[in-house]
Amino acid sequence: MNMMVSATAIAAATPTLALAASPDQELIDLCQQLLELLPSHNAVTDRNVELWQQFDERKPARGDVLRWCPADPVGYHMQTLGNGKCRVWCDLFEIEALRGVVQHDWTLKEENRAEFDALPEEEQLSHLGQPHPNAQRLFSKKPSKWKQNRVNKPLAALDEYRDRCDALKAEMGLQEADDLAEASHDQIMGILDRIEAIKPQTLKGFQAKTKMLLNWYWEDQDEDDDGQKIAREILNGLVAADLAA
Repeated sequence: MNMMVSATAIAAATPTLALAASPDQELIDLCQQLLELLPSHNAVTDRNVELWQQFDERKPARGDVLRWCPADPVGYHMQTLGNGKCRVWCDLFEIEALRGVVQHDWTLKEENRAEFDALPEEEQLSHLGQPHPNAQRLFSKKPSKWKQNRVNKPLAALDEYRDRCDALKAEMGLQEADDLAEASHDQIMGILDRIEAIKPQTLKGFQAKTKMLLNWYWEDQDEDDDGQKIAREILNGLVAADLAA
């Protein structure tokens, strides 16, 4: 029996050993997945921002009923005009807060004036046409037709304004664009959460995580900041390094 077996025969008979996977393989794969998704994510996000800018340019004008006057039971915000002037509008959120609220005229009872004056200053202030809840017991009230009318008119104008805005949003496909941007953002954030939870064990792992930093968190860094330029140079060098890991 020939006991002499060639080295070639031994090699041929020995199964090829698979290369050991990197301890950071999951991290490396996730970062690669992130880099592959970013172009489409950025395109979807940019398109969504562009559509909202176009909407702001085409947004319907608010009716004059929504112009604020000192007797209104709501706050206001100021719109700056191009000629250095401004226009004062009723606060739309406070108008909405009055929906379904019966409007009253409130009168402080004379016998309660001293007690009212002794209240903390913030409890002496009215809000949305009503005394502070802690002070209401000191007042008498009766339904106010004028106040109710003044609330009902802006509410109707607000509904009409929102209907026109919603129609324009539907025409422009804003809801679909929002949904796409949100889904893309959720996908990216899911990958980022997994990447950030992994502690690199090898140079390749640190390189992968550095790519995530440069392409996500540092994508819009100030190019004129010398410190940031140096840090970016160092990190780009780490990413490009070809060292044993």
